[in-house]
Formats: sequence, structure tokens, C-alpha cells
Amino acid sequence: MHRSWGNRSHCHWNPELELRKLRGAVEYRKEYLGDWADSLDVNKLLGEHDFWRYLDQLRWIIEDP
Repeated sequence: MHRSWGNRSHCHWNPELELRKLRGAVEYRKEYLGDWADSLDVNKLLGEHDFWRYLDQLRWIIEDP
């Protein structure tokens, strides 16, 4: 199911609020992210510099002994 992509500039300013609006959630909670991940379009995220920084940090965590 395709949903609206939300407001890009608002997402940079207040990502939790945008996620709540897009998902129709009363509140944002980290544990929701796993359930919401299946509806993400990673190709759109790859065009975002912030997302690449996030991926770099994940790599650092995974590679840290």
C-alpha cells in the first residue's frame, strides 16, 4: 500500500511528528519503526545526505568490536 511521502522539509525539522502523521499514530515510539520499515522506499532515502550519515553510523556500530 502506497502512502503519502509527507512533507520533506518538515521531516528534517521534526521527523517524529511527520512519522506520526504519515502512520496515523497517536504517538511516535522507537519500537514502531520495525513495523513501519516494510513500507519504506529505501531508494528515496538514499537520495538524502542525512540517511547516508545514518548508514555510516550503523556501519561503525556493527564494525566496532
